[in-house]
Amino acid sequence: MGDRILTSLTLQNKGHRISKAMDSVLHFVASKFSHAYTCLEVAKMTKLSRGTVFRILTLLQKQKYLHKSGERYFFCRVEDDSACHQAVICEKCGKYEETPLYEHAHPNLKFFKISSQLHEIAAICRQCQYTSAK
Repeated sequence: MGDRILTSLTLQNKGHRISKAMDSVLHFVASKFSHAYTCLEVAKMTKLSRGTVFRILTLLQKQKYLHKSGERYFFCRVEDDSACHQAVICEKCGKYEETPLYEHAHPNLKFFKISSQLHEIAAICRQCQYTSAK
């Protein structure tokens, strides 16, 4: 399993027009891919309107480049978009780790053709645990 790459060229090849706003959000997502962010956080960091950011994030979610957990969006690192995923997301800072779920771990999955799935585990990352302990 390799890390996915999301660029404006990737979306252009799928027939999407790349505006300056789209390019700005793509750059943000590519540079901050280890954390989950809310639409408002992305809007503030990219200096774009929430509506514009929401439309772009929704498009990226529909294209299966992003997942949404509650109000936070995070980059889908698993290349096989039909695979079943599990994500562990820090409740404090939004840091996440994502891995596919394998059929051998869940024997009943072999009887289904999975189109998409995301299992979420809320946790507190080691860095936030350390910071809270001080």
